[in-house]
Amino acid sequence: ALAKAGKLRAVVATTGLGAGVNFSMRSVIISGREYEAEGKTKALRPDELLQMYGRAGRRGLDKLGYAICLPSKPRLSDAREIFLARADFLDWSAFIRVMQRAIESGKDHIKAAKNLAERLFWQEKIDLGFEAAKRAGALGKENSDGVKIEMKNSQGLWQRRTPTSNCRLENTLFFDGEKWVDFLESKRALSLLKIGAVCALPSGNFGLKVRIASKTGENLFRLNKSIIKKLGKKIPPEDRAILGEKGATIKTLRRRFLKYIPRIFAGAQAEILFAENDALFALLNAKGCAAKTYKDAYGKNLFNPPMREVLVKDAYNFEALSGIKKAAAGAAGPAQMWRKFGLVDEDFRPTMRGRIFSLFDSGEGLAIAAALEDESIKIGEIFYDLANLRAGERFERSSKIRSSSSRLADICRIKYGICDVRGYLKKGVPPDYGEGASEIMRKLEGGAGCAELEDEILRRGDIERARLEWQSLINRIASCPELENERFLLLRSLAQSKASEK
Repeated sequence: ALAKAGKLRAVVATTGLGAGVNFSMRSVIISGREYEAEGKTKALRPDELLQMYGRAGRRGLDKLGYAICLPSKPRLSDAREIFLARADFLDWSAFIRVMQRAIESGKDHIKAAKNLAERLFWQEKIDLGFEAAKRAGALGKENSDGVKIEMKNSQGLWQRRTPTSNCRLENTLFFDGEKWVDFLESKRALSLLKIGAVCALPSGNFGLKVRIASKTGENLFRLNKSIIKKLGKKIPPEDRAILGEKGATIKTLRRRFLKYIPRIFAGAQAEILFAENDALFALLNAKGCAAKTYKDAYGKNLFNPPMREVLVKDAYNFEALSGIKKAAAGAAGPAQMWRKFGLVDEDFRPTMRGRIFSLFDSGEGLAIAAALEDESIKIGEIFYDLANLRAGERFERSSKIRSSSSRLADICRIKYGICDVRGYLKKGVPPDYGEGASEIMRKLEGGAGCAELEDEILRRGDIERARLEWQSLINRIASCPELENERFLLLRSLAQSKASEK
C-alpha cells in the first residue's frame, strides 16, 4: 500500500514483487540472477527479468522509468518475452471427470476420454494407452497390512514414534494423564526413577530422599554397603579409608563424599545432608539425571509418552515403499498409471479415490484421497495437514519447525510409491509439498504471530503465502460437489465452516 501510494523511496524485494500489486517504481536494479529453489541454484528466466524491469515507469502510472545495470549483473537486453508452451503432462483430473460424467449419462467413458484427447491442441496425437493397459492386466493389489506405532506429542497430536535418546530430566516433559508437565514438577514422574522416596526440595521442585549411611557411634556414620559398592575402586585411597568401615562425621562426609553423589545416582546433585533417627539422608536434585526420552516434532523431550498402534496399508511392503513396483509416468501411458494409482478400476471406471482426486489440481488430489482412505487419521488432522500440500520446500528446509504431520507424506508414498510422476508426484508426494506448514497453521490459528515462527530460512512472506494457499484449498473443498463418501463430506463440512468464518 505504501509503495502504491509513492511513500517509499526504496524497496528491496524478491522476484515476487515483479508479479504482485500493480504499482510503479521510477528505477529498477536487479542485483543478481541466481536464486535457491528446490535445493538447487536456478537462474531467472528472460521473461521474469522483463517482468521485474517492467516496474520501472509502469504504463499508465509513470511517464518515465530507468533500468539501472551494474557490472556483471543482468541487463535490460537480457530481458525478453517468451512464447507460451503447453505443459508436458496431461491433466488427469479433467479426463477422470469426463469419464465419470459419461458413466452418469449412460455413455461410453473410454470413448469420452479419447474424444477429449483428440480435441486438445497438441502437435502429436495423444495415446491414453487404454489398449496397452488392458494387455498389461491388473497390476496387483495393495497388501501387507502393518502395525505402526505412534506417540502423542507435546501439542496433543499423534505422530510417528521417534528413536529414544538420553536427555537430562530438567529438559524433559512427563504426561500426567491429562497434560504434559515438567518432569521435576511431578511426584509421579520422579517415583518412576525408583531412587529413594519423592520429597519436596527447598528450591521448589520435587526431589529424592535417599538413605546413605547409618550411625555407628557418637557423631560417626558409616556408608551403606550398597553405596560403597557403587563407589567401587575408582575413588582415591585417602577417601576410601575415611568412607570405609570406621565411619566419618557429617562434616567430613559433606566435604569428601558429596562429590561422588552424581556418580552413584546417575547425575543427581545433593542439596542437603542431614541426620534423622540414627541414619544419614541426602536430599537429591534430579535435574542432572538422564533418562531415555522421545523427541517430538516440536523438539520437546518426552518421557514415556502415550502410545497407540495404527494399522497402515503396505507398512512393511518394500516394493510399495521403495517405488519399485510402481513405475514412473514415462514407463506407462496415462490409463495404466490411473490403474496403478487406483484412480480407475479394471474397466477404467473412476473409483472413489479417482473421483476425489479429480476435484483437485496436480498431485494434491492424490494426497487428499489417500488420507481420507486411512480412517486412523481424524478429519481434523487432515484439515490442517492440507497446508503442507502447497507450502513448498522452504518449509521442509526450516530448522524451526519439525513436523508431526509427516504421516500425510507417509501415506502418499505407501499408496503410490516413492516415485516421480511429472506434474503429480516428486519422491512420492505432491511437487509443492512442504512438511511443517501444518504445525504453523495450528499455531497461527491459536493466536501466534509470524515473528515467533520465522527462522533463517522461513520468513514472514513464506508463512503468509502458505496460509493464503491453505485457505484457498479450504475454499476449494468447501465448494466441491457432494460425493457418497462420509469422510469426504465431513472434510467438506469442516471446510465450509472455516470458509463461512470470513
